[in-house]
Amino acid sequence: MKIVKLPATIALLLFVGACSDDGREAERPSVRDNIVWGEQVRSLDKARQVEGTIQSGADHRKQMIEAQTR
Repeated sequence: MKIVKLPATIALLLFVGACSDDGREAERPSVRDNIVWGEQVRSLDKARQVEGTIQSGADHRKQMIEAQTR
């Protein structure tokens, strides 16, 4: 019976040791960086930011044209 208890005890200790939390969070890359097409997603985000800048410039230009035509 002693032969069975030793491997079972070792296996149990390894299992408990592997599952225990050492108190710190594992550093994981963001989901966006973890996906295969992450570069394309970042490019789309950058394009959306630029789109807002272009739209505000177009609105300002439109207001200036309207002000000159009055």
